This record gives sequence, C-alpha cells and structure tokens, in this order.
Amino acid sequence: YNADLLSAYDYHLLFISSIENCIETQSENYYDIFQRVTGLNYNAREYVSNLIPRPDIVKELKIQNMIPKNTVLLHIKSSTPLRSYPMPKWEKVILLLTQKGYNVGVIDASNNSQKVNDFLAGINGLDTTKVFNFAAISHTISHGISIFDQCVAGITIDSSFAHVAGALRKPAV
Repeated sequence: YNADLLSAYDYHLLFISSIENCIETQSENYYDIFQRVTGLNYNAREYVSNLIPRPDIVKELKIQNMIPKNTVLLHIKSSTPLRSYPMPKWEKVILLLTQKGYNVGVIDASNNSQKVNDFLAGINGLDTTKVFNFAAISHTISHGISIFDQCVAGITIDSSFAHVAGALRKPAV
C-alpha cells in the first residue's frame, strides 16, 4: 500500500476473505459478521446501498437500443481462478436462459471483447439473436453499472457484480 495514503487516515479496514473464510456465514447475517471484523457498532439499515447509474450512459444505451428487454447479465470471469466456473457449464446456462425466452448479455472489460466473441461463437445451437457481447460496450465500471441497470437480473461468478446487483436492487445469483 502507498504509505502516504495510509498515513492520511486514522482508521484502516481490510475485510478481504472475512466472508469467504467464515463458517458463521452459514447461520449469521453478513452485516453482523462485518461488525465483528471491523469492531464497529452500527445499524446496517442506516447505510442502505443505492447506486445511481450515470444518466448520460443510460441515455446513450437507450437511444442506441443496446440492451434488449428481458436481458439477464452474465459476468462469467472471476478475479481469481478459485472462483472460476467451467466454460461448458456457462454454455449450458446461456442455452437454458435463451430457451426460456431470456436474452443474455455477457459482460467483461472491453479489452476482452474478442475473447467473449470467440466464446459465444463456439456454442453449438446458440440463438445469436438472443445473446449479446456487452464487453464491447463496457468501457468503464460506470458503463458496466449502467448496462446492468437495464437488465432484469444477473448471474455472476465474482463478487463485483453481486455488489452492484444489491446496490441496483437487481436479483442476482
């Protein structure tokens, strides 16, 4: 960590893995666990997340009709190999969702757009009119948030879009 950044504050909190490595998550509320980890006493209901997508990006997405109605966002890439879900299983998820009448948008960083195209091109029996590469239009985290805001739900392998889902009040697994 940058020492200047650390010295500028009186309190530092590192909670990485406090949920993943905690057996109590099977029976306790995460907010209670965070209170123990942080040593802070607070009312979690006073700090309800509310994420507001950037209006300029939302307007652009709507004008260009980039996010079809009834779209489920898939975030298939994890930040660590330990969380990875096998690509053949993602193929099954995509096929199942499209067969059930959903559109599917796969999101990633824009520099991975070609990898997403290659992955989607390799799925046999894919209805290409129902599957979209959102990596191609996700230039920043603000774009990703605005894209997700236009979707009906999300499926993610990593916590980043799980947190975004909660703040946008979107159902997600």
